[in-house]
Amino acid sequence: MNELAFNAQNSLNSGKNYSEKGKTKDFGAIVHKLSDIFDFGITNFGLKINPAKTVKIPPKPKANKKRIMILTDDNLSKLLNFLNVLEESRGNRRFKIICDTLLCSALRINELLALTINNLDFKNSEILVNKTLMWKRANKQLGIKGKVICKPTPKTDSSCRSVPVPLDTLNYLKEFHEEMNQYFKKNNLATSDLIFPTIYGNYMCDRNERVTLKKRLRDLDLPDYGFHIFRHTLASIMLNARANWKELQVRMGHKSIATTMDIYAELAPKKKADAVNIFLNKIEELFS
Repeated sequence: MNELAFNAQNSLNSGKNYSEKGKTKDFGAIVHKLSDIFDFGITNFGLKINPAKTVKIPPKPKANKKRIMILTDDNLSKLLNFLNVLEESRGNRRFKIICDTLLCSALRINELLALTINNLDFKNSEILVNKTLMWKRANKQLGIKGKVICKPTPKTDSSCRSVPVPLDTLNYLKEFHEEMNQYFKKNNLATSDLIFPTIYGNYMCDRNERVTLKKRLRDLDLPDYGFHIFRHTLASIMLNARANWKELQVRMGHKSIATTMDIYAELAPKKKADAVNIFLNKIEELFS
C-alpha cells in the first residue's frame, strides 16, 4: 500500500494530470475500500473523521488515439507497380482485383468477399453493398467447426449503400466471376453467384489473403496494416482532392458524418493549409 501511495504521490508531484500506465492501477480501488471501512467506523464505532477522503487519486492515463495508416503517393505507386508485374496465376489475379477494388471503392474486405454478380450495377457503374461475411466460432462441446457465414445486412444500416467505381473495376470483377464458374463447370461442380468463392464454391475467408497482403507489404517496406489501409488511403485521396465530408461518409458506410470526421480529419493536411490560404486571400481581397 505504501508503494502504491508513493507512486501515486510521484504522479501528482510531477504535475501530470494522469498516472503512468500500471503504476497506480490498484491504488484507487484500495483507497475506496479503506474509505468504506472508515465510513463504517464513523457510523457504528464513533469515529470522527474519514482520513481516506483526503487522499488524491491520479486519474487513469488517457488512451492514445491510434494514428490512421495510409499509403503515401510514393508508397501507393510502389504497390501498384508491384501488382502490375505479378506472375500470372488465378491466385495473383484474385489478389490484384481485391486490392484494386478495395482501393477504388473503400469497401471493407468482408463486404467485398460477400459480393455476388447481382451486386454489380453496370448501368450506373456502382457496387451495391447489402451484406457482409463474418466468422462463426466453433463450438467444441457440440462438435461444430468454425466457418464463414454471410450476414444478410452489413455492419450498420448505413453500410447498405451504392458505391460508384470505375467501369473497368466492374469488368474485372465480372471476368473473375466467369473464370471461377468455368473452373466449376470443368470440375463438375455447381456454379456460384459469388465473385470470390473458394474452389469448392464456399464463402472465402479473408485470413489467407490478409496474410498474403501483409507479407507483400512488408517485403516492399510498406506499412503493414491489412486491407483497411486501402480504405484509409482512398479517404485521404478524396479529402485532399476537396471531396466533401458527406460524400465520404456515404462511401465509407458510416452511420454519421461525425464518425467519418472523427476518424479521418487528420488525413486532410492540405485542407488545414487551405484554411490559412482562405484567410490570407480574404485579407488580400479586402486591402486590394
